[in-house]
Amino acid sequence: MTKKSCFVICPLGDADSATRQRADALFAQVIRPVVEPLGYTLARADRVHDKLTIPDSISAHIFSDDLVIADLTDCNPNVFYELGKRHAWGWNCVHLTRDVSRLPFDVRHHRVIQYDLNDPPGLDSVRKALRLSIEALEATPLQCPYPLTPQQVVELEGVL
Repeated sequence: MTKKSCFVICPLGDADSATRQRADALFAQVIRPVVEPLGYTLARADRVHDKLTIPDSISAHIFSDDLVIADLTDCNPNVFYELGKRHAWGWNCVHLTRDVSRLPFDVRHHRVIQYDLNDPPGLDSVRKALRLSIEALEATPLQCPYPLTPQQVVELEGVL
């Protein structure tokens, strides 16, 4: 069976920062326990080791992985930039955040799963919501919201 791929977009911060600790905890306590049993391999920018530049590696995952999970906490500009690419492509994406009320309108209207890493019992509900969101996406055929012309597809083949 071929494994599906999942890329996690999130604010990372420096290696010892609170941001990195939160990203690591979310990855370990919520994302990994849900995504791996569903048959996905996981990748995150700081855990990818390839010959590409970091931005090129991130873009490759955004445009080719079966699923993207985006942590929108802190409204990080890089996360929104990367998420915008995925949204434009129209492929499967799940949104997470600590506080939905802090998200800009253009993102808040999407389904967003709110989490609190300081509420371990509540994380069961977050994991369930994440699993249900992924299963719903898998059951829905992909469709780019802005269909490409045959010429655009040919042009993009050189990029991917």
